[in-house]
Amino acid sequence: MGMVLGFALVSGFFNGSINGSYLITWWSRHKTSRKILRNIFEDKWVCFSCGVKLKGMDMIPIYSYLRHMGKCRYCGCSIGGSILIWELGGGLLGALIYYLVLKELIL
Repeated sequence: MGMVLGFALVSGFFNGSINGSYLITWWSRHKTSRKILRNIFEDKWVCFSCGVKLKGMDMIPIYSYLRHMGKCRYCGCSIGGSILIWELGGGLLGALIYYLVLKELIL
């Protein structure tokens, strides 16, 4: 039970942080746009300041933010702390949801 619970919490945190990162980035990009419902697969993830297309290693939640000290790897512009807060909050929410679901399934 202990290993299963630990794996579930880590998986939930990871998935939740990905969702939190996506939601805050999507909201930041589209809050002023009238086209809220766009095809998410056509969106290109770019730096808001320099416009460089981000690579996969630039989009790993929490790790990328801490690795680059909250700045864009390409232009050095500050990203802002709200991204990290959303990623951590999403991770905690994801871990909580996984825990509650696992608790219901086992008991």
